[in-house]
Amino acid sequence: MSKTTQNGINHKLWDSINFLRGPIGLNEYKNYILSLLFFKYISDVWVDVNEEYKTRYATEEDTKSSMDLERFVLDDDCTFNYISQYSKNPDIGERINQALLKVELLNSDKLGGVFRNVDFKRLGDSLDKNKRLEKLFQIFNHDEFDFRPSISGHETRAQKAFSYLIEQFAMMLGKVSGDFHTPQEVSRLLGKLLSPKVGSSIYDPSCGSGSLLLSLANEVKDKEGNISKDFSLYGQETITDIFAICKMNLCLHGLDENSSNIKFGNTITNPSHIEREKLKEFDIAIANPPFSLHWDDLIGKEDYLGRFERGVPPRSKADYAFILHTIESLKENGRMGIIMPHGVLFRGSTEGKIRRKLIEENLLEAVIGLPANLFYGTGIPVVILIFNKAKGTNTDILFIDASEKHELGRKQNKLIATNIDEIVEIYEAFRNGVDFNSSKYKPLVDKFARRVPFQEVIDNDFNLNIPRYVDTSEDIPPVDVLGVQQEIDILEKELLEVKVKMKEYLNRLTLIQVNNHPQRRWL
Repeated sequence: MSKTTQNGINHKLWDSINFLRGPIGLNEYKNYILSLLFFKYISDVWVDVNEEYKTRYATEEDTKSSMDLERFVLDDDCTFNYISQYSKNPDIGERINQALLKVELLNSDKLGGVFRNVDFKRLGDSLDKNKRLEKLFQIFNHDEFDFRPSISGHETRAQKAFSYLIEQFAMMLGKVSGDFHTPQEVSRLLGKLLSPKVGSSIYDPSCGSGSLLLSLANEVKDKEGNISKDFSLYGQETITDIFAICKMNLCLHGLDENSSNIKFGNTITNPSHIEREKLKEFDIAIANPPFSLHWDDLIGKEDYLGRFERGVPPRSKADYAFILHTIESLKENGRMGIIMPHGVLFRGSTEGKIRRKLIEENLLEAVIGLPANLFYGTGIPVVILIFNKAKGTNTDILFIDASEKHELGRKQNKLIATNIDEIVEIYEAFRNGVDFNSSKYKPLVDKFARRVPFQEVIDNDFNLNIPRYVDTSEDIPPVDVLGVQQEIDILEKELLEVKVKMKEYLNRLTLIQVNNHPQRRWL
C-alpha cells in the first residue's frame, strides 16, 4: 500500500471519529476507539482463517479444532461482523460489552484485562449514545478498514492506523499523554542505540503504549540483516487503560506471545517480574518513566529486592528510583537506555551520592542531551542515559549535546533521520574505541560530542551537566588590535577632512544669506 493511501485512511479515520466524539473527554474516548479498532482487527483475522478452514476441512468439528490453535480464539457470536448487525438496536452497548468479555475469556493469556476499562453502555448519554455507536460501526465497516490478512497489505493497515491514532491522541492530550507514549523518532533512536541481538530479552518498567518495546523489536536482526522475531518482550504499566493499549499494540504487530509478559501494577512499589524472590534480569532495558514523580520513599528503605543499596531517592522525585530499579533488572552484561529530565545530571544531596556511586562503579556509558519540545507531555529538553554493566576497562563517558539536532515543527520539534544517524554513529564509534581526534571524526564531534575521562568527572564533583564537557559556543575570531587602531586613525582623518569641508560650505552659505538679505539689497 502506498504511503499516500495509508495517510488518507488515517486522516479519514481521525476526522470521522473526532467528529463523533461530542461531549466525551478525549482521554476516555481514546479507550473506546482503540478498543473498537482492535476488536475489528482480531475479528477480521479470525474470520479470514475460519473461512479458509471451512473450505479445507470436511467437518465443522475439524474446523473448530484447528481454529482453537490459531492466534485468537473467537466464536461466531463475538465477532465484529456479528455485533455490527445489531448496531441500530437500543442494547448495542451491552452487546458489545458481552462480546468483548467473551473475547477476553477465550484469550485470557494474551488479552486478559484488555477491555476492562471500557463500558460501551457509557459512551455518551442515552440520547446520542446509540447513534454514535451506529456511526462508528459504519466507519469501521468501510472497505478501507478490512484488515483480513488474505488481502495483500491489509493487515498492516491496522498496525499503521492504530499507531497513527495513538500519536494523534498523544498530541491532542498534551501533558496527560506524557505518561503513555514516546514519540516515534525518539523510540527509533533508542532502538538503534541499544541494538538488541537475536535471542535478547527486552524490558520496559514503565511501558506505556509499548512504543519503545516495539522500536527495539524492530532492531533485532539475524546474521543476514533480516528482522528476526527471536526475542522476548517484558513490561509493566500502572495505568489500566494504557496497560490495555500496550497489549493491543503488541498483538497488532504480531507479537501476541509477548503480550502475556506485560503486567499491570506499579513497578517501584510492586514489581511484577520476579524470579525466586529476586528481580528477573534482562539483556536490554529501556524506559521513559514519568518525570520527577512523587513516591513513597519508605518502600525504598524497606525494599527486600536490594534495589536501593546505593541510596534511597527523595520522596519528591522518583527519577533515580526508576534508574536504580532498571539497573538491578539487568543481567551482568546488560545495557539500558532511560529518558530523564536534566536534573538527574546535577541535583545534589542523596541523588548526588547515588549518581557518584553509579559512576564509580563504571556503569554509566553515555549522556545524550536531546532538543527541547520533543515530547507531548513537556517542552523541557531531556537526556538519554545509557548504562552498561559490561564496559570493561573503558572508564570514559561519552557526552553528546544534540540539543540543536532537530527539525522545527508547528507544535513540536522532531528528530529526523540524519539527526538520529549522527547520534548513533558517534555512540557506536565510542563503543568501538575510535579516536575522536582522527581526521574523520574530529569534524563530526566538534561542538557535538566528547569522550570524557573519568578523572575529569571527578574533578567536576560528579556533576554531569553537559555544557561542562561539550563546548557548543561559537569561536570568537582573534582581534587584530593594531589593524583596528589603523582603521580608527584613517576614519578620524577622514572625519577631520569632512569637518573642514562642512565648515567651508557653511561659511559660503552664511555669506550668500547676508548678501541676499532685503535690507542689504535696499542699501
